[in-house]
Amino acid sequence: MNFKSKTMQEKPNNDNINPLKTNTQNPEEKKSKKIINDAISKKIEKNTHILDNILVNITVELGTKKIKIKDILNIKKNSIIALDKSVDDVLNIFINDCLIGQGEIVVVNNTYGIKISTIFDSLKTKKDFEKEKS
Repeated sequence: MNFKSKTMQEKPNNDNINPLKTNTQNPEEKKSKKIINDAISKKIEKNTHILDNILVNITVELGTKKIKIKDILNIKKNSIIALDKSVDDVLNIFINDCLIGQGEIVVVNNTYGIKISTIFDSLKTKKDFEKEKS
């Protein structure tokens, strides 16, 4: 039994079909494309200095605590909220809400600072980090 319809057996009209070109560049074309790509790469490398003056926010998280709204409404001056970290724990360091590392608190010229102890290989957003904690 032959289930093919008559239209499937007909040959297609190849007048408007162009063959797929595979690597038809001559060596001169390849060389010129490489020169252009190299020039673009060098220009990008030269212009990375434009990023040098972009400001980012660094946040050091002392700790967190989930509390009920009714407890928030009872907060007064001199209230104390205990956080989830002890004084010996490392602190999380975020750049623009991305966790980049951890460190410990230090005092520098009578102001707080952070001594970096770990820099992570991959970035996590603050939301991703909080999901992992819970």
